[in-house]
Amino acid sequence: MKKIIIISLLLISIVSSAFSSDALTIEESYAEAKANNKSYSLALLEYKNFVNEENKENPFLPSISLSSSISTQARMINEQSIQSPSFSLSAGASFSLSATSFIDKEVKNANNNEALLSLTSTEETLKSSVVEAYLNLLLYREAVKVSEESYEKASSEYTSILSSYNEGLSSELELKQSELALKEAETKHKENKRELESKERAFYLLTGIDSSKVNLISLDSFTTLSLIDAETLFENYKEDTTLVKSAKNSLLTKVLEEKSGKLSAYAPSFSLSANYSLGYSESSNLSDSLSLSATVSIPIDGYIKNSAYNIKVKKAENDIEESKLSLSITYETLLNDIKEVLSSLSAIKESIELQESKNENLQYQETLTKEMYESGSASYQSLVESHAALLEGKYSLLSYKVNYISKLYTLSTLLSVEVEDLLIINN
Repeated sequence: MKKIIIISLLLISIVSSAFSSDALTIEESYAEAKANNKSYSLALLEYKNFVNEENKENPFLPSISLSSSISTQARMINEQSIQSPSFSLSAGASFSLSATSFIDKEVKNANNNEALLSLTSTEETLKSSVVEAYLNLLLYREAVKVSEESYEKASSEYTSILSSYNEGLSSELELKQSELALKEAETKHKENKRELESKERAFYLLTGIDSSKVNLISLDSFTTLSLIDAETLFENYKEDTTLVKSAKNSLLTKVLEEKSGKLSAYAPSFSLSANYSLGYSESSNLSDSLSLSATVSIPIDGYIKNSAYNIKVKKAENDIEESKLSLSITYETLLNDIKEVLSSLSAIKESIELQESKNENLQYQETLTKEMYESGSASYQSLVESHAALLEGKYSLLSYKVNYISKLYTLSTLLSVEVEDLLIINN
């Protein structure tokens, strides 16, 4: 019977420490980026301000006002003619209700969802940038290790051949070849170190982390996953993806726009206002007044062919059909994208396995060529070529592993889940 096991991308062995406990992970890097990235902080602030603005009013609450005044008059020519001051105090309340008020909450929820999805999209973009920066950093750290090993090997061989040359045991051609191999190894090592410094600066700008002072997860800590088929992943996660949520929220917005248009075209609106005022003056003493008014408005535009309201409603109906079609296309695109990523993962996994086998063979060939060179049955150029082939194989394997991890995160973003939530099936 099949059972679904949730596994982590980072397999931590209980019996062996594949990496140090203080190694910086991609998830930790992303958390730091969210805390330090100004563009994301601005997007988060805009989202909060938008939500606060959307939710500040209740359409069913009345509007209340209160005012007071004091006034007096005087004649400048006749100073004795100064009128006593008069006072007034007034309070008013008004309330209006339209049919669209009953869907205001749904409209606000849809607007809030759109703002949240926009923020989520910003987060996904930021995480993708962090993943790319982290993996580039990891790639060149490993590349520097490989080129350093190659440089040390070339340096050792050059020293050995120079000594043999001085003793008359090696030819001048071998010396020049070893010198050239050393320069090439040194150049490649310096190039990798420069690239690493560039990736460290990019990582720092993105996350605020000085990566030169932290450990990273080793590539050997990652493993290839046996993922379930695209259709199963699609059915399990499609409704929770950002792509589908955005398309469905867009459809909901169009439906609410149509509903609002029809209500505005056919449904009456009602308003009520009341005002009470209290005043005092020397001439009239204390006085007060109360006024009430009620208004009912009945639109007729909805009953007129080709009126502005009817044209608006017709457009809203067309927009709904477009949004339905867009949602259908989103589902198809999502499934196709999942298939593409899974196909890439499968191909890269095969490339990793093949390259590992090739590297084992290249390592054996290099050892054998070295033995043959030392016995005099192979030229130094053959040894240099075997070194170069093995070095190229190591770089290729690094690239494949990084690409595989990158595609895993692409899949997790596509499905709007964490990498740790990806499923595998064991028979």
